[in-house]
Amino acid sequence: MYSVQEITELVKKACPDMDMSAITSTSNLIDHGFDSMDIASIMLEIELTYQKKVSNEELTKLKTIEDITKYLNSNK
Repeated sequence: MYSVQEITELVKKACPDMDMSAITSTSNLIDHGFDSMDIASIMLEIELTYQKKVSNEELTKLKTIEDITKYLNSNK
């Protein structure tokens, strides 16, 4: 099972220039300044780290760290 903390660390690794101090597990990443390139970096990091491919359809639904965690845990 993947934890919110683990996915938060993955997001930090994928986007080291983003300020994560105000972001909670339920914060909308786009609302905190993440752009499409940042989201693509996060998804690439997921693919490299967990060998999980995220479809474009699913990608549009993953707006928070909690969303990403739930998705990964439900698609083992």
